[in-house]
Amino acid sequence: MINGSPLGYFSNSRGLRQGDPISPYLFVLVMEFWSIQMDMAIASGELQPLKRGMSIPVFHLLFADDMLLFFKASKKSFSTINGLLAKLALNTGLSINRDKSKLFLSKGCRDKEDPSELIQIPAGNFAVTYLGLPLSHNYLKAKDCNR
Repeated sequence: MINGSPLGYFSNSRGLRQGDPISPYLFVLVMEFWSIQMDMAIASGELQPLKRGMSIPVFHLLFADDMLLFFKASKKSFSTINGLLAKLALNTGLSINRDKSKLFLSKGCRDKEDPSELIQIPAGNFAVTYLGLPLSHNYLKAKDCNR
């Protein structure tokens, strides 16, 4: 074999290896697909974002391999989210681990049915921190962050 000459095809295994330098870029592309799907669901009225007095509503946040979704808890919203997650899995091969995911509801959630059954994600409680900050359904005070 001469260096630099083509030799044919090499066998490839499925997926990326851990630490592959292209992995973060592929994740960003996939999450861009997710963001567009969320935008379309909100524009069509299938999903209602929370409007906490903000001029620009925040309905999802992405960080590394985590995703936080913020929307009104209704049967229609949960059905839409399930559909979007199924579409994400179908189109990209990525699916969420529902056992590691948690559903957090605000104090204002008045739905009498158990929403965790609708989306098949277990409910969590607010005695939890995310990225070092406490999650709460109340406004955080400085003392909450001094733990």
